Amino acid sequence: MRFLGYIFICVFSFSIFSCVVDEPDNELVPMIPVPEPEKQTVFGVFEANETTNEILIEGIITESTAGDLSALLIEYPDTRIILMGNVEGATTNEAAFEAARVVRSNEIDIHVVDNSIIIREAVDFMLGGLNRSKGENTQLGVGAWINDQGEMATDFPFGHEAHLPWINFYQEMGFQFQQATDFYNFYIFAATSDETLFLTDNQINTFGLLD
Repeated sequence: MRFLGYIFICVFSFSIFSCVVDEPDNELVPMIPVPEPEKQTVFGVFEANETTNEILIEGIITESTAGDLSALLIEYPDTRIILMGNVEGATTNEAAFEAARVVRSNEIDIHVVDNSIIIREAVDFMLGGLNRSKGENTQLGVGAWINDQGEMATDFPFGHEAHLPWINFYQEMGFQFQQATDFYNFYIFAATSDETLFLTDNQINTFGLLD
């Protein structure tokens, strides 16, 4: 009886061993595809279109706009044109200047799209475009600046250093000194800080704002 029990244990153990041995050594596990992370398209006031290699800007230019544009151009290095929708100026003139310098240093064109309005510092930003154009029914608005002390551009005499940031910027964007001063002096006297003068096509051409 003890002998039969021994045989049964051996047979049972062998069966278990056989089952284990018969299992495949390397079972194939189906691969689960991992989706690629979505590429960022929105950088502050800018939105990139990889299909057309265009950038759209809408909103208000801020101190972070120049950095946002630089970051966008790293992700989308083939960008060759910025489309301006409605851009209601900037928090400071320097914010617009810095963003415009990024545009110019990367030799990017700017086009103001149909039915868009760009105001004050947004016009300065537009001047950063290597080539500049506009569509139908667009409006470019300008007016005198006012500082934190409540002093307006026209409160300072001609030649005062307070005017230099604008004159120097326009020259940096390729304007001759006379062209820069003519444009600047025209618009600071044409509209106060709480007014906006929308330029005519003749005025735009006179001051060389577009190509």
